[in-house]
Amino acid sequence: MPYKSIPTDKFGKLRFQAEKLIEQQSELTTDTSTNILELIHELAIYQTELEIQNEELKRAQQELSELEEQYEELFAFAPCGYILLDGKGLITRVNLMGARLLGVARRHLMLSTFSQFIAGDRDDAFYAVQQEALRTGQKQSVELPLKNEDDAHVWTRVDIEAVQDDSGEVLQWRIVLVDIRAHRKAEKDRERIQAQLHQAQKLESIGILAGGIAHDFNNLLSMIIGYVELAKIDSKAGRDVADLLSKAMQAIMLGRNITEQLLTFSRGGQPLKKQESIGFVIEDTLNQFDAGPNINVNYPLPKELWKVECDKKQIRLAFENILINAVEAMPGGGCITVTADNIVHDAKPAEDRWQLSKGHYVKISIQDQGQGISEENLSKIFDPYFSTKVQGAQKGMGLGLTAAYSIFAKHDGYISVESELGSGATVNLFLGKFIEKEPDSGRLGADAAELPELATGKILFMDDEKAIRDIGVQILSRLGMDVVTARDGDEAFNVYHDALNSSEPFEAVILDLSVKDGVGGREAAQEILAVNPDAKLVVTSGYSNDPVMTRYQEHGFIGAIEKPFMIKDLISLLKKIGSQ
Repeated sequence: MPYKSIPTDKFGKLRFQAEKLIEQQSELTTDTSTNILELIHELAIYQTELEIQNEELKRAQQELSELEEQYEELFAFAPCGYILLDGKGLITRVNLMGARLLGVARRHLMLSTFSQFIAGDRDDAFYAVQQEALRTGQKQSVELPLKNEDDAHVWTRVDIEAVQDDSGEVLQWRIVLVDIRAHRKAEKDRERIQAQLHQAQKLESIGILAGGIAHDFNNLLSMIIGYVELAKIDSKAGRDVADLLSKAMQAIMLGRNITEQLLTFSRGGQPLKKQESIGFVIEDTLNQFDAGPNINVNYPLPKELWKVECDKKQIRLAFENILINAVEAMPGGGCITVTADNIVHDAKPAEDRWQLSKGHYVKISIQDQGQGISEENLSKIFDPYFSTKVQGAQKGMGLGLTAAYSIFAKHDGYISVESELGSGATVNLFLGKFIEKEPDSGRLGADAAELPELATGKILFMDDEKAIRDIGVQILSRLGMDVVTARDGDEAFNVYHDALNSSEPFEAVILDLSVKDGVGGREAAQEILAVNPDAKLVVTSGYSNDPVMTRYQEHGFIGAIEKPFMIKDLISLLKKIGSQ
């Protein structure tokens, strides 16, 4: 008999034994019959085991089939879009939501490139996160607009990750698309509501500002009207009215101070900067400041403070406003301490509590011993007419700290307040160290003693307000000038041109910068200079955000004068004209 190898599996061994026993039927004995029965029994048991295993396998296959169906349903009907790309970036699988977001049937998406559905030239953004996912091995996200067949843009969040083999080769790209249109709409609605709220807050602030200004000006007008009415009565009675008119003038100057403060935090009111000794400005302000009988002011200032570049008039105004605020914070009296130091600021942005650029500054600190300011109110103290003081205790006009903040902002400086309830408050002021450059010294209103004699002759005065023209005529006439007026730039040019061709040309021209319904001073100046480059032109304005008032020489003017102007301002004007 040829040799047969013995199987190694259980069933094979049993079969082998059965075949061997059958071949030996001629030699059957009782023992061999017993062995056959045992073998048959084992085969029966094994058959049963196989049947059980077969049933278990069928159940496992059924469960696997059910799981596959469930997976397919979950994949197909998932609320997010799922897309699989091969290593070349071609779509190999996509679910229903993915196809819906792309606006194309699933069968038509196979082997398409995903990037072709990115709208708005945002391919670079997708490729960037794709490369980042490859580099880091982590999922990356980006918000992209997708375009469908109708060219409609669908904003989605795209999550992408790479599946790589051991060598780093990309086997598959997995992409998840999340529809964020509702989120973006909600975000836009939130931004719109936030903008409306901000607008409402702005209107509220404007309302508070307008109400405060109206209150202050009504008080001043009441004073002016009262003194003028009394002057009329006394004048008819033959009594001296100089004192009453002087008091009316004082009230008018208070009104002028309000407008100056308004200008400092409006678009106008740009500072005329020049080199100043800030130590002298501080001391001069403090020496003239009336703190009251219960307030002690200490100012241990070092002698070697750096010079700064500033508008001395505006800086004095800021100091005075802060000092007034400090005095009002101590109704029962106390001490105000003013210190100053040269500092070199080089803090990193994350460590900078003062929000300053790196550089050299003079830091001035004004500390009071008042009740302090709560953290809640610290963010509001620079708002116009905001106050934590008891009604009636406030002596200022409500614009002081607002104007001070604007002044330092326009000086490229900074102002901050540090305070806690019960511990007083410290106002820190920062001004940059002076850097040498050509100073500007042409603004009118300087010390009249340093100027030559008054100009004489004809002067053309242009303003769109008849009342201002009438006052200008009377004042300039009393100062010895022959005055001609014009309503706007066109009339001013025609009058000037006619006089230029006559034997009596104008000595100078004063032009109002802003005219409501006509040509303003800047345009008129260019026309006049075109016919006479040597014309002496002066610009005047009560308010303007135009840089002509601070850089008048660049526009052909020899000087600038602010409204409302005093007689001494016109005297300085005429002296400057006479010196040209």
